[in-house]
Amino acid sequence: MKPEKKHGAVPVSRVRLRSAEACCAARGSGQVLEALRREVNARGLEDEVQVTACSSLGLCEHGPNLVIYPEGLWYSGVTPADVPEIVRSHFQEDSPVERLRPLR
Repeated sequence: MKPEKKHGAVPVSRVRLRSAEACCAARGSGQVLEALRREVNARGLEDEVQVTACSSLGLCEHGPNLVIYPEGLWYSGVTPADVPEIVRSHFQEDSPVERLRPLR
Protein backbone atom coordinates (compact mmCIF):
# COMPACT_ATOMS: atom_id res chain seq x y z
CA MET A 1 0.00 0.00 0.00
CA LYS A 2 1.34 3.41 -0.93
CA PRO A 3 1.03 6.40 1.41
CA GLU A 4 -2.11 8.47 1.04
CA LYS A 5 -1.81 11.90 -0.55
CA LYS A 6 -4.20 13.58 1.89
CA HIS A 7 -5.05 13.00 5.52
CA GLY A 8 -8.12 14.32 7.33
CA ALA A 9 -8.11 14.29 11.15
CA VAL A 10 -11.31 14.89 13.13
CA PRO A 11 -11.12 15.36 16.93
CA VAL A 12 -13.62 13.08 18.63
CA SER A 13 -12.21 12.96 22.14
CA ARG A 14 -14.50 13.83 24.99
CA VAL A 15 -11.58 15.50 26.75
CA ARG A 16 -12.74 19.01 27.45
CA LEU A 17 -10.17 21.73 27.28
CA ARG A 18 -12.63 24.42 28.36
CA SER A 19 -16.18 23.15 28.91
CA ALA A 20 -18.55 20.33 28.00
CA GLU A 21 -20.33 22.56 25.49
CA ALA A 22 -17.08 23.42 23.74
CA CYS A 23 -15.67 19.97 22.95
CA CYS A 24 -15.94 18.80 19.35
CA ALA A 25 -17.55 15.51 20.39
CA ALA A 26 -20.40 17.37 22.08
CA ARG A 27 -20.85 19.35 18.86
CA GLY A 28 -21.17 16.31 16.59
CA SER A 29 -17.65 15.48 15.45
CA GLY A 30 -18.42 11.74 15.52
CA GLN A 31 -21.08 12.25 12.86
CA VAL A 32 -18.66 14.38 10.82
CA LEU A 33 -16.03 11.64 11.03
CA GLU A 34 -18.46 8.96 9.85
CA ALA A 35 -19.77 11.18 7.04
CA LEU A 36 -16.19 11.84 5.92
CA ARG A 37 -15.35 8.14 5.87
CA ARG A 38 -18.51 7.34 3.89
CA GLU A 39 -17.95 10.13 1.35
CA VAL A 40 -14.29 9.26 0.78
CA ASN A 41 -15.25 5.63 0.17
CA ALA A 42 -18.26 6.53 -2.01
CA ARG A 43 -15.99 8.60 -4.28
CA GLY A 44 -13.38 5.83 -4.49
CA LEU A 45 -10.72 7.89 -2.71
CA GLU A 46 -9.84 5.42 0.05
CA ASP A 47 -6.36 4.90 -1.46
CA GLU A 48 -5.79 8.66 -1.75
CA VAL A 49 -7.25 9.99 1.50
CA GLN A 50 -6.72 8.67 5.01
CA VAL A 51 -9.40 9.61 7.54
CA THR A 52 -8.64 9.32 11.25
CA ALA A 53 -10.08 10.29 14.58
CA CYS A 54 -7.81 12.19 16.92
CA SER A 55 -7.84 13.73 20.36
CA SER A 56 -8.44 17.41 20.96
CA LEU A 57 -6.55 19.88 18.79
CA GLY A 58 -7.71 22.89 20.76
CA LEU A 59 -9.94 25.60 19.33
CA CYS A 60 -12.84 23.60 20.71
CA GLU A 61 -15.19 26.57 20.66
CA HIS A 62 -14.99 26.55 16.84
CA GLY A 63 -15.70 22.82 16.44
CA PRO A 64 -16.27 20.39 15.06
CA ASN A 65 -12.89 20.91 13.48
CA LEU A 66 -11.21 19.05 10.62
CA VAL A 67 -7.53 19.36 9.80
CA ILE A 68 -6.24 18.38 6.37
CA TYR A 69 -2.63 17.35 5.82
CA PRO A 70 -0.16 17.81 4.24
CA GLU A 71 -1.45 21.39 3.97
CA GLY A 72 -2.18 21.78 7.68
CA LEU A 73 -5.43 23.50 6.68
CA TRP A 74 -8.18 23.81 9.31
CA TYR A 75 -11.91 23.72 8.77
CA SER A 76 -14.16 24.73 11.65
CA GLY A 77 -17.85 24.45 12.40
CA VAL A 78 -18.03 21.44 10.07
CA THR A 79 -21.32 19.54 9.83
CA PRO A 80 -22.04 16.23 8.08
CA ALA A 81 -23.81 18.26 5.38
CA ASP A 82 -20.50 20.05 4.61
CA VAL A 83 -18.59 16.83 4.00
CA PRO A 84 -19.50 16.20 0.33
CA GLU A 85 -18.37 19.73 -0.57
CA ILE A 86 -15.09 19.30 1.33
CA VAL A 87 -14.34 15.97 -0.33
CA ARG A 88 -15.21 17.21 -3.81
CA SER A 89 -13.63 20.63 -3.58
CA HIS A 90 -10.58 20.00 -1.41
CA PHE A 91 -9.70 16.35 -1.98
CA GLN A 92 -10.68 16.04 -5.63
CA GLU A 93 -10.21 19.58 -6.97
CA ASP A 94 -7.48 20.88 -4.59
CA SER A 95 -9.61 23.92 -3.83
CA PRO A 96 -10.22 24.68 -0.13
CA VAL A 97 -13.76 25.43 1.05
CA GLU A 98 -13.20 29.03 2.13
CA ARG A 99 -16.45 29.45 4.06
CA LEU A 100 -15.31 26.83 6.59
CA ARG A 101 -11.86 28.37 7.14
CA PRO A 102 -12.15 30.91 9.94
CA LEU A 103 -8.47 30.62 10.90
CA ARG A 104 -6.60 32.31 8.08
